[in-house]
Amino acid sequence: MKRYLLRPLIISMTILCAIGALTLTHEFLFEQIASACGVERWSVKVGTDADRYLINLSAPSTNTIATMITWPYPQPIPRNNRVQPYETTVWVLTTTLVRFKAESDEDFHLVLSDAYGNTMIAEIPAPNCVGGSSPLGAGIANARAQFLERYTPTTRFQTVNVPVRISGVGMFDFQHGQSGAAPNQIELHPVLDIVFNPGNPPDAPASLTAVPGDSQVSLSWTSVSGATSYSLYRATTSGGEVSYQTGLTTTDFRDTGVVNGTTYYYVVTALNAGGESAPSPEASATPVGGGGTVQVMGNPGFENGASNPAPWVATPLVISNNPAEPPHSGSWKAWLDGFGQTHTDTLYQPVSLPATATTATLNFWLHIDTAETTTTIIYDTLEVQIQDSAGGWLTTLATYSNLDAAPGYFQQSFDVSTYIGQTIRVFLIGREDYSNQTSFVVDDFELNVQ
Repeated sequence: MKRYLLRPLIISMTILCAIGALTLTHEFLFEQIASACGVERWSVKVGTDADRYLINLSAPSTNTIATMITWPYPQPIPRNNRVQPYETTVWVLTTTLVRFKAESDEDFHLVLSDAYGNTMIAEIPAPNCVGGSSPLGAGIANARAQFLERYTPTTRFQTVNVPVRISGVGMFDFQHGQSGAAPNQIELHPVLDIVFNPGNPPDAPASLTAVPGDSQVSLSWTSVSGATSYSLYRATTSGGEVSYQTGLTTTDFRDTGVVNGTTYYYVVTALNAGGESAPSPEASATPVGGGGTVQVMGNPGFENGASNPAPWVATPLVISNNPAEPPHSGSWKAWLDGFGQTHTDTLYQPVSLPATATTATLNFWLHIDTAETTTTIIYDTLEVQIQDSAGGWLTTLATYSNLDAAPGYFQQSFDVSTYIGQTIRVFLIGREDYSNQTSFVVDDFELNVQ
C-alpha cells in the first residue's frame, strides 16, 4: 500500500524540482543579461532615470572639452537623478576621436581629445540595453548605427585620429580609472549623433590684444572668415590656458573677473562646424587699480623676435636683430626700408584703449640714417598713422623723411586720447624710392593710458 502512495509523491516532487530549476534558470539568465548592460548610474546613462524628461533634446548646446572638464564634480552623485544643467543638456563637441573599444557592459567606449591634449569619454550604449521609457532610445540607436558603419569595435583599444562632431547628454561617472577620463569624470553618455570628418576648422585669429584697466582687461582679436564663434582662454601662467568663455560671436570681450596686480595670459580660438582652430598668439595684461598709468601695447620692444612678432604685424625682415642697425635697447627692433631701391614696409599693432581711461599717450624711439646727400628734397618717408580696427585711416600723427636723419635715437610722443574707448591700429608705413637707402628704425613703444 505504501509503494503506491509514495510513487505519486515522488513524481510530484520531481515536477516541482524541475519547475523550480526552470524558474531559477530563467532568473539567472535575466540577471546575466541585465548585468551585461551596466550597473552604476545605468538609468542616467540610458535615460530611464526619474529626471529623464528634464533633458532638453530640442536645443543642443555647442561646447568644448576644455570647458566641460572644469565643471564641478557633484558630491554626492545622485544614483537616479540628474545634475542640472550639465546632465539635462545635449552638448555638441567638434573635436578628435583618438581611440575606442567595446566594453563588457556592451557600451562603445570613445576617447575624445582637443588641441590642448585634454581628453574626455563618450559612450554609445547598446540599443538592447535601453528601456522603452527612455526618450534617448532613438538617438542611441542612431549613434550606434553611425559608428558601426565606419568601425568594428573589439575589446581592445583601436587608435585613430579622426575629426568628429559628436552630440550627447552630459553625465558624471564614478571614478574607476577609465581610459581617457576627464578630471571631473564628465562624459557624453549617451552619444546621440556622430559625424565623422565634418569639415575643416577655421584659421586661428592672427592677433589678440589685451588692454588692462582697473579690475578689468579689454580683449579684442582679428576676425576669422568662416568662423561661427570664438572661445577665449585665460590663465595666470604663460602657456597654461584653461577655458574661460565659449560661444562668443563678437571679436571683443571685457574680462571683469580679474584681480589687480595679477598678470593674466590669454589666447583665443575660432570655431565652425569643422572644429576648433589652433590658438591665437598669446597676449598678457596686468590690471591695476587706483587710476595708475598702464602701458597697453604688446611686445613693445620686439624682443619676442622675428618668428613671433605678435601682436605686431610686419612685412618680411622688418623685425630684425641685424647689428648693422643697433636697437634702442635689448636685442631686437623694427627696421623699415634701407634697401636703396623702390620698396615699401609696413608695421602695425591693434590696441584697445579702455573706455575708463582719461588720457592716452603714444611714445616710441626713432633712429633715421640715410645715404641721400640732399638737404632739401624728400625722397624717402615714414608715416605714423592711427587707423581704425579694420585698417581705415583716421589720422597721420607724423611724417619723417631722409631730411630728418640724425645720429642716435630720439623719442617721439603723441596724444591719442581722442581714441579712448576704441580699438585702433598704430600703423607705420615706410616708402623708399629707387636710389640711395634711408633706414627708419623704431623701438621701445609705449601707449600709456591713465
